[in-house]
Amino acid sequence: ITVGPNTIHMSKTCQLVWDVASLPFKDFAEKVNNDELKQNISTYDFKMYDEGDFDRQTMSRIIHALKYEDVETVEQYYRYLIGRGQGLTPSGDDILTGMLFIHFTNPYIRKPNLEKLKHLLHEPLTTLVGDTFLKCAQQGLFSSKILELQHEPSLANIDRLLKVGSSSGRDTVYGMFVALT
Repeated sequence: ITVGPNTIHMSKTCQLVWDVASLPFKDFAEKVNNDELKQNISTYDFKMYDEGDFDRQTMSRIIHALKYEDVETVEQYYRYLIGRGQGLTPSGDDILTGMLFIHFTNPYIRKPNLEKLKHLLHEPLTTLVGDTFLKCAQQGLFSSKILELQHEPSLANIDRLLKVGSSSGRDTVYGMFVALT
């Protein structure tokens, strides 16, 4: 199976093609209420991450590096996140997706560090699905559950995102949380 932007190829004779126009995040940026999003996300308990690979101290260092450090330092952190965890989209990929969502609502990642991510995504660092999600996220393209937060960063919409996958939604929201706080 191979996945393209609008196609899933199962064999030479079997493919699933969809024709859906994608709308980049930046087209909606002026409508995002980051203060409300931050306030609502901050009501959730993320203590489960304190004892793992994505504890607050580690994530704070990564956020700081994305804002201020050189690409060599940032590359180490990207390599730390991308592909870390289990599942179709490893936790590190989902967390990075959440961090990128916040970047597109309020840019904080240095341009050379965004370019480094783009180049790293040409390497096989994660699952096919995780790679596809990250390639979309680095272009400002996100799933509908994430995009709902652009227009209405309500607790109900955050709850819907939290329920995605076994941990993907929670990991994505945690990525937003560390980028906002």
